[in-house]
Amino acid sequence: MSLRRRSLYVAVGSVCLVFFLFAADYLIRSHLVLPSFVRLETHLAQKDLIRCVEAITGEQNHLGKLVTDWAIWDDTYRFVVDWNIDYKESNLQPETLAKVGIHMILFISGDGIVELAKTMDPVRGVELPEQAISAKELPPEHPFVHTGYGKAVKTSGLVLTAYGPLLIAAHQILPSEGNGQPRGTLVMGRFLNDSVISDLERQTQISFEVKTRDHKELTEIERQLLAPDHPPMVLDASSPDSLLHGYAGMTDIYNGPALIIHASLPRELYLRGVETARFLSWTLLCSGLIIGCSCTALFIMYRRKVHVHRARMEALIKERTAELTDSDARYKALVEAASEGIAILQEGVCIDLNGRAQEMFGYAAEEFVGRGIIDLIAPGERDFVQERIVQQYGRPFETSGLRKDGTIFPLSIQGRSLSLEQRTIRAATFQDLTEKQLEEEERQKLEKRLERSEKMESIGLMAGGVAHDLNNILSGIVTYPELILLNLPPESSIRRPIEEIQKAGRRAAEVVADLLTVARGIAMVLMPINLNTIVRDYLSSPEHAMLKKFHPHVEISTSLDAEISPILGST
Repeated sequence: MSLRRRSLYVAVGSVCLVFFLFAADYLIRSHLVLPSFVRLETHLAQKDLIRCVEAITGEQNHLGKLVTDWAIWDDTYRFVVDWNIDYKESNLQPETLAKVGIHMILFISGDGIVELAKTMDPVRGVELPEQAISAKELPPEHPFVHTGYGKAVKTSGLVLTAYGPLLIAAHQILPSEGNGQPRGTLVMGRFLNDSVISDLERQTQISFEVKTRDHKELTEIERQLLAPDHPPMVLDASSPDSLLHGYAGMTDIYNGPALIIHASLPRELYLRGVETARFLSWTLLCSGLIIGCSCTALFIMYRRKVHVHRARMEALIKERTAELTDSDARYKALVEAASEGIAILQEGVCIDLNGRAQEMFGYAAEEFVGRGIIDLIAPGERDFVQERIVQQYGRPFETSGLRKDGTIFPLSIQGRSLSLEQRTIRAATFQDLTEKQLEEEERQKLEKRLERSEKMESIGLMAGGVAHDLNNILSGIVTYPELILLNLPPESSIRRPIEEIQKAGRRAAEVVADLLTVARGIAMVLMPINLNTIVRDYLSSPEHAMLKKFHPHVEISTSLDAEISPILGST
């Protein structure tokens, strides 16, 4: 093969390798790593949105408990009859109601007439001149004033008022025993203002805002949530601010769209997925380059060796052929001295066989003279050899030879045409490839061992680098708790958690030390270890506490042998 063609093959192989690496990188990033992180991020974002909605619902439930306590209070039951001043001064002062989170209160008779109504400013604690809910909004058939079937009716919900969204809850006014005749309905309300939302943000640890359906600056996604067949929640990751925006809707007491919750969630999980995909890409690229360079080097070495061997064989054959033309004696000596087996043929019949061929096939010269050369070929290969002789005479090829004792062995054959004493004869050279095959097998074993050693060296270097970086991170986790514990009293409630953090950091440092041991190729240091101590340490660790939290119905009991012997191991 010419140098130009060989270079072309190497270039094509390199291009194919690069294309394969980029294709594999694209498939791993786009169809394996990133989609998994996106699905997990979407699931967590939906849970965060549900937490925001549940936080507002929790405020409704809290207001419902408050209105229940007031509605089944005997003093309230008497108040709706005599409307005594003491009850008003003790319980219905605007400042007092605003402090306990009651921004609106309505006393409604059984006929749906609003007997008493107050709406408070949640910031100033004073009564507002206009009511948040008018009597027109609560007709007698409204569920807040309905008294059907003699049962107490309790309900809660959300309404939009001129002062903003209002959480409301209602309960029929009953005696504390609950078996008297209802005397109307008590309705309480709490404005969903900035103060309440700030408290909910602290509770949920989520930054969100609330917009009403009449808000002037609604986005396209927020308008979609107001549509009749709107989805319960929508996630938008197209914002350029690297945040995942979640939207969820809430209905009012009339089951119409009322509020839109907009949560801004950091995309830490997705960014971690991008970093992971980038790391896998670099790892794949480096591995491909190492493998490609190794294969190229081995290919060049192998081709060089074959070329040298072939050149040597051709030179030797030419030299022997030239000497045969000079004299019959020199021809005989040359044939007998050849390292390959040689058979001289005339019209397809053997007329001479050198010593190497006799040794190779087990025939004496006089035994084989007069026979066809095809008798030296294994029966299953004879058709193939005859075809090669006809089509590609003069070119070496490999087949299977047949010895006199029936043994079959690998054989290389090459034919030449010679002019001797004005007649044309043919010389066939044979080479026993048994040793060559053994050498080839040994070479392949050495190549595999070299490839394995290079892979192990790469893994060791990578493990050493990772362990070095982890040691830098773990230094703070191990040393900072120790500094905190120096100034912390023994009876402190946070002392034990800090000690657990310190233990976890040390265990992680030991794992890093094992990584460094693997990277440096040295033996691991073993020390006596008590299995009881390891079991007790794990049962008091945060990992075990987290496992119990996820599986509260599983109980773990131990029965440890106090006399157990220590073992050698690495912690």
